[in-house]
Amino acid sequence: MTRQAKKKENRTNIFEEEKRAARQTALTRKMQPNYNTGAERSVLSTFIFSPAKLSQHKHELTIETFFYEQHKHIYDVLLYLDGHDRLAIDEDFIKRELEKRGQWNDNTLLDILTANPSHYISGYIKELQDLHRNRIVQDGILRFQNGDIDALKLNSIIVASQNLYAAEEARSTTDHEYKHLSPFMRELLTDLKSINDYPDSMVWAVMLPSMAGLIGGRARITNGINITVFPVIWTMIVAPSSLAAKSTLYRKAKNCIFGDMPKRLYDEFKHHQELYREQLKEFKYLPRDDKQYKDEPEPPMLKRVVFQNDGTPEAKIKSLFHNQNGGVVYYDEMKAELERSNADQGYKALKTSIFDGETYDKELVNGGVMILERPVLSEVGLITKNWLLDAVHHNDIASGFMARYLFSVNSRQDFRPLQIDEGGSINTAKYSKVGEFIMNMFGMDRDEPALFRLSHAARQKHKQWFNEYSKTVYETETDEEATASYRL
Repeated sequence: MTRQAKKKENRTNIFEEEKRAARQTALTRKMQPNYNTGAERSVLSTFIFSPAKLSQHKHELTIETFFYEQHKHIYDVLLYLDGHDRLAIDEDFIKRELEKRGQWNDNTLLDILTANPSHYISGYIKELQDLHRNRIVQDGILRFQNGDIDALKLNSIIVASQNLYAAEEARSTTDHEYKHLSPFMRELLTDLKSINDYPDSMVWAVMLPSMAGLIGGRARITNGINITVFPVIWTMIVAPSSLAAKSTLYRKAKNCIFGDMPKRLYDEFKHHQELYREQLKEFKYLPRDDKQYKDEPEPPMLKRVVFQNDGTPEAKIKSLFHNQNGGVVYYDEMKAELERSNADQGYKALKTSIFDGETYDKELVNGGVMILERPVLSEVGLITKNWLLDAVHHNDIASGFMARYLFSVNSRQDFRPLQIDEGGSINTAKYSKVGEFIMNMFGMDRDEPALFRLSHAARQKHKQWFNEYSKTVYETETDEEATASYRL
């Protein structure tokens, strides 16, 4: 079978599996009540009697979150009044605006004003969000059963409904989660976000691998029971080209973590190259008898913490061989790397070893063997959604290979238009000093990694999570989902 025929067969199999899954979803999902008029009235009543709560929670709701048409009209008017300082949120202004729009209904507003305002509005908002998601999915299922859409479209609708309020939910937990961050990470996150108002997940996707690459194979961490790992983190940022300014983000993050370290290593290499040429020249001009008592000078090797993103798999092995403590590699366009790993199963095996930090040996085409004692290399990959879907094979997911990546998936709505801000540059030096300190502490050419142990509290938390997770994983998750959850 030709490669083209195999690819066609793979696509057919993927489509059939998704089609069966969508049919199963349509058959097993119960059509439940998808609205709560009482909750809608309570939320609107709370906003009218406590306008400050509207300003606090309006980012968690859309007009379509409400099911009842009159409630949609009133919420739209509340947003309009909230956006105009000279207009108060009270019965008179609400009535006047609704009449102007031809949407006035005396009974609806009366029902809302007589409803009890809620002191626990977050619970009602969460319920309205869930009901809105259900309405979207149920509508998609009905369209699928009627033959109006195919299985792929239904799957897309379900995924979109799940992500509908994801940004708002993440924002609501931000303050709590970031209390546990070190000042260094909190400040770096804030500064990098300021470039283009990036989603937090996108900033983490460059911060974490960069910091992991700085440590590389110089340290390991263990829970003292069954897991000992190097800090290897692979991330992939899925976002539109240009508008998202993905490259701008990773370049600035690289400067913050590494500073001018890569340039200094390169300058040092060039200096050693000049010395090598002089020594080699002297050696060649030695009399034949003198050469017997002197070793020929060896060419210098470039020290790296940031690796090249091009070249052959053998070039990457060679680079890792001369830099056993590894580092990080940034792929400005990840598609070529994904295609390369799928075209060369040996290279994919190497990448798996790199992720796991296992000893790897390779017989070279021109003879000789290279042994990577601890191949450690973190990754940051940038890619658009269309190119990701085009480059990834079904078996990349089924085998768990893609589960090694942490994904940050973003649409064009997640970014404001990129602006040139002459006074808003990041002081990268204050961050790169930390990177210098870490490198000096561990040593660039460390022979044996330092071993760090999780604290007792951290071990107990991990143990509790793992034991609870393993009780339900086989009933609730596919093999691919289980692999991803375990690695996370």
